[in-house]
Amino acid sequence: IRHFINGSVVGVATGGTDGRASVEVLSDVLSDGESHFIGNYIVWASFSGKVGTEPLLLTPYPIMDATSNNPRATVVLPPVEPGSLIDPTPGDMEIFNGESMTLVADYVQDGNIVVRGTLTVSGSVLSVLQDRDHHFYVLVEGNGKLILSGATITSDRPINVYLYDDATLELGPGSSLSVNALVAEDGATVIGHGAEIEARLLLRGGQVSLDSGFTLDGDILVIEGPIVRLGGGSIFADELHVDSPAVSIEDLDINVGEMYLVASFVNVTGSTITVQRMTVDATILTITESRVSASEPLNLAVATLYMDSSSSDVPIRSDRTDSKVYLYDAAVPRPFVLGNATVMVYWYLNVLVQDVLANPVADSEVEVSFTSNGTKVASGVTNDDGQVRFPLLGSIVGPDGEYFLGNYMVMASSPKDPSLTVVRYVNLDRAKTLLVGFDVPMVPPTSISVEIFIANTTIVAGTEFTVTGTATAIFPTVRSTLSMGDVEIQMWTNGSTWSNTTVLSENGTFSFDIPAPMEDGVYYIKAVVTPTGDYAGVPSGASRHLTLDVIAPGPTSLFILLQTNKIVDFPAGSTLVIKGWVKYNTAQGAPAANVRVFVEDPVNTQIYQTQADGLGVFEFPPRVGPSFYGQYDYFVTAKDEDLGIETSESFKLTIVAIEPPKEEEESNDYLLYSIIIIVIVVVAIAGTLGYWAFSSKGRMVECGECGTLVPESATECPRCGIEFEIEVAKCSVCESWIKSDATECPYCNTTFSDLEEIDEEGKDGESPDGKEPSAGGDVIAEVPETDGALAEAFNGSEEGSEVAIKQVPEGLKKEVRPRPVVQKRAIKEVTTDVENGNLTNGGENGTPKPRVVKKIPAHSVEIEEEIVLDEKEVDLYVGEDKEES
Repeated sequence: IRHFINGSVVGVATGGTDGRASVEVLSDVLSDGESHFIGNYIVWASFSGKVGTEPLLLTPYPIMDATSNNPRATVVLPPVEPGSLIDPTPGDMEIFNGESMTLVADYVQDGNIVVRGTLTVSGSVLSVLQDRDHHFYVLVEGNGKLILSGATITSDRPINVYLYDDATLELGPGSSLSVNALVAEDGATVIGHGAEIEARLLLRGGQVSLDSGFTLDGDILVIEGPIVRLGGGSIFADELHVDSPAVSIEDLDINVGEMYLVASFVNVTGSTITVQRMTVDATILTITESRVSASEPLNLAVATLYMDSSSSDVPIRSDRTDSKVYLYDAAVPRPFVLGNATVMVYWYLNVLVQDVLANPVADSEVEVSFTSNGTKVASGVTNDDGQVRFPLLGSIVGPDGEYFLGNYMVMASSPKDPSLTVVRYVNLDRAKTLLVGFDVPMVPPTSISVEIFIANTTIVAGTEFTVTGTATAIFPTVRSTLSMGDVEIQMWTNGSTWSNTTVLSENGTFSFDIPAPMEDGVYYIKAVVTPTGDYAGVPSGASRHLTLDVIAPGPTSLFILLQTNKIVDFPAGSTLVIKGWVKYNTAQGAPAANVRVFVEDPVNTQIYQTQADGLGVFEFPPRVGPSFYGQYDYFVTAKDEDLGIETSESFKLTIVAIEPPKEEEESNDYLLYSIIIIVIVVVAIAGTLGYWAFSSKGRMVECGECGTLVPESATECPRCGIEFEIEVAKCSVCESWIKSDATECPYCNTTFSDLEEIDEEGKDGESPDGKEPSAGGDVIAEVPETDGALAEAFNGSEEGSEVAIKQVPEGLKKEVRPRPVVQKRAIKEVTTDVENGNLTNGGENGTPKPRVVKKIPAHSVEIEEEIVLDEKEVDLYVGEDKEES
């Protein structure tokens, strides 16, 4: 700590690891209640050859209080080598000279990063993990390169990035550097394209180039180097210091508290600067197409200031006495506070040269002179848009006031005829656009438009008709009447061509009186205009062609074509519509448009009329035709009142009316048809109900008690009332109760057959003797009830013979409850030998077979034979008469 006045050292201390030191100094000397010492000091600090100072002004007695008795001072030293501050660790990442490393995935570094070769971080995040603030550092030195390609370097605590010697930091699009500070010294280079840097900057000695939408965000940004180029981005800071021989700021959005520019040449283009305070110390400062907004007047201590098409919302101030200020179309508030400086205020004059048709005139020479003395001050040639711009001095502002000089004469000459000129005058006190117009066309048209008109395209051969037309010159921006040109009219058909010529009138019109061809037919006509005079050489323009229908000369009459000339079998009293066409009696039969057509009604002797359309088509409104049968003649005529001609004869429409057919009497056959339909419906319903009833019975079985056929699903017999057992049946041999679905009796070993199977055998149509049945029909063979021998032969005993003969054998009866099944009973097979009259028991090994009464085909002749059964004589009669059987 040194005394502020004499520099004597009053205290010395060494700082700790936190950069802090404490020194006791004398604040005041009191005597008789008054202060006798000035406690002002300079705090001086040094480290590793870096020195910094900071004044410390203490508060004297009696104002001093407890807070004032503990003053604080912060000394800022120039950047110190990080190796002098931070020790290396075993976890350091070191890229040596000639080596390279690429990180493509996120990586967390627990230690310092030292790059002497090339470290590339691509599309990932390199994060430094620290235990405390500034625990580690990132150092690029020598010829080392740190390249971020869409990557980020950051840390959870404040960390610094250092660039020394010829090191390079390159940030590609989408990259981000988010650290406490970025320090680049010696010849280090910082290049950023579309990147974001969030840090305190101290860039000194090297080249700095930031563009393509970059962003700088920090509290203090210090950029010092031989060349500083900032373009296409944004800067946000509390303080911005730029010190360089050449500074270029282009398309930049600057939002800072204080901005300091120190340079030989400063060029600001297309930028927006928003500051509280702006100070520029430069030899030449150029501000072009930019806007400056500040809270205080701009302190522009420059030798030469150019402001071109720019604006400032605060005045300009300068302490230099040699300043020269040139304002070109610049909006700067008055008054200027520039001492002895001279301000030249220029305004842009935009001259637009056009001709009388408002076409831009290119290559027109324009001269600008002072109105007062005719002194020429500027000249130029118009471009393709007919424009030229001149910066003209409007006024001069000096210490003694402003002198107005903005009265000018502008003269434009024709590019084709220099002697043709136009003069205009202007008072230039601000930027203006002056229109200079020639009163004659100066620009040739790009094309010619032609239109022709004919009153009636149907022309009588040999007559004369008129063709009129107009010609228009088409320019790039407007249309104008073509006043000079040759016109050729052309008319042609398949075999010939005719033409004639004339010239355009001053108003761009033309007219031809043309004789129509002597031969009727279809002709075509058009006009071609060739410019002359000033527009000679412009391509000719042709009209669209029109079609002419040349008809035979002087039609003398009209004729009518009816849609039909005769209608037969016309129902009397029906609606009648008369249609047709009216034409001239020329070779082509041209339609007679809009003529009157008449019809004479023979029924009521009235004449009705209508008008044909543009094609000669006519139609009379519908009306009631003849009401009685017979032949009627309608006569149709036409008249052209314009030409005074009409039909030479009446055209007849013959109607043969017939008596309308009488309505047929209504037939009474509908009653018969109704009865037939009802009968069919009743039969269909009855058949359906019968089918349903039959189907509902399902399988028919026989009651084991009385032999009545009952449905399989019956639970009791409707005749005898017996209840059926469940799934059981009685054997017809031993009368034991067995399962209904048994195929063999477990007690007597009798084999069974179902009633359905027996019925199927009976349906085969074979007679018991194996003979085919005759066509006479089926008969049933029966044995007399009293004949015990026959009964015994069939049944084995006389018991139950009546049931066996007249109904179904008793062995086939069943007793089932609740679901009846077929009762099975075994009987001996009987073989009937009709020829020999023998009945014998059959079966393999004497095995009984079911007994059944089968229908057999009846013979067509009566047979009477004697058959001996067990030495008993029986008469067996087979015949068609069932009652005699």
